Amino acid sequence: MNQSDFLAELAQALAALPATERSDILNDYRDYFAEAAAAGRSDAAVISALGSPQQLAAALQMPTRHPAAPATSAAADTITAFLRQSLMIAVTGIGFLFATGFMVFFCAAGILLLLVQQPPIANKITLSIAGHPVADPQQMMAAGAVLLVCGLISLYIDYRLLRSLLGRFRRLFLG
Repeated sequence: MNQSDFLAELAQALAALPATERSDILNDYRDYFAEAAAAGRSDAAVISALGSPQQLAAALQMPTRHPAAPATSAAADTITAFLRQSLMIAVTGIGFLFATGFMVFFCAAGILLLLVQQPPIANKITLSIAGHPVADPQQMMAAGAVLLVCGLISLYIDYRLLRSLLGRFRRLFLG
């Protein structure tokens, strides 16, 4: 059974309800299936969790002792979706800024260490790591290369975060 079969059986089981109420319930479950699909759940998993359409319809038609919770409006759902996407954009943007900072630091440090190897500069600069002077050119070249590679990795992470950020903006504002 797939989503359309489930919803068709649910509509048939809810035939006793007024058309507007039945339509609202079916729209709610269509939205539920869409949200589950966006979260990576299959129709079969959602249907398994909901149970049979007949049992669900019986539960939906049961009178309750408590007043029904107010239904959310489409505007409230839209605002909630907008805020959720805005939060994801903010988190991705902060990650982008951190990755950019790391990229700049690592690349600059790597390039500086590689430049220190040039004779005019090497005579004027002494590098010390943890208070110990490092004069071995091969150690400084290795450290510079490692830092440069770390900067390039951060650049790749920046690229991926920027693509994600732009995709989220596109989905949020262009639909």
